[in-house]
Amino acid sequence: MVAAVAVAGAASLVPASSSSSGAPLLPALWLGWRYLYWANKVYMVTNNRVLKLEGVFTKSHSDAALDKINDMTLEQDLLGRLLGYGTSPSRPPTRRPA
Repeated sequence: MVAAVAVAGAASLVPASSSSSGAPLLPALWLGWRYLYWANKVYMVTNNRVLKLEGVFTKSHSDAALDKINDMTLEQDLLGRLLGYGTSPSRPPTRRPA
């Protein structure tokens, strides 16, 4: 949502002319925003907790105790494997029988 607002707000900076010199500006702004968002997301794993810190202008923090995490998955496409990134989708915890 914030990326769409930033890109939409930047669209008014492009002069309304018939030349295509401003055409690369929107993809460059979008890629720059995505990079900033990606670069400001950090996962920290300690011996007790997993912490996620993220945000460019507004910081957000969430954590979970290691004993509350049942399992984790990592999804990587070919480019993610080559460049060393992936997605870890979050799932709600499952109930264990007592």
